[in-house]
Amino acid sequence: ARKLVVFRPALDAVNDLVFVPQRGLEQFRVVADETERLFKLELAVDKRVELLAALCGSLRYISAEIGTRLRPLPGLIAELAGRGGAAGEFYTGLAKKLDSIGEVDFSALWASSLECLTPLSRDELSALRALGDVLGRYELQEQLESIDICLDSLNRSMHGLQTQYPERRRLVLGLSAAAGILVLIVLI
Repeated sequence: ARKLVVFRPALDAVNDLVFVPQRGLEQFRVVADETERLFKLELAVDKRVELLAALCGSLRYISAEIGTRLRPLPGLIAELAGRGGAAGEFYTGLAKKLDSIGEVDFSALWASSLECLTPLSRDELSALRALGDVLGRYELQEQLESIDICLDSLNRSMHGLQTQYPERRRLVLGLSAAAGILVLIVLI
């Protein structure tokens, strides 16, 4: 896992030890703040990709299990909840709510469990919500088709994020290098 590098302590140390022209210090602050923001953004994107991959894997598992063995959804959800991982919080929350399945529709339970998936975009959540409307309600073939549609949408999002990774990484590394060079210039 990447660690978030915070430049504030370095900035304070430079400010305390050496007289630094105010203009150079302000430029360094701007670069350091932007670099920190980009690092946080990069970590959020990594978390989103990890979550998408976990959801895709779990949906493929659900599709295989209900398609070949006709396993009931509550058992599958309980199993996925026990696995943990990036999507574990979603399945754990859903498994806890399954006790009220007679009183509340499964699609409502599914939709309320989606609230913990905050890193996902609206389109990704919409695809998952649409899947929840179909799971357990319609014929097997329709459920499998809905899982495939949701998987396609989530995979497209994940691959889009992964193809942007090299560009984002170059930007983050470039700004980090610029902050380092600026510190050297200010110290000289």
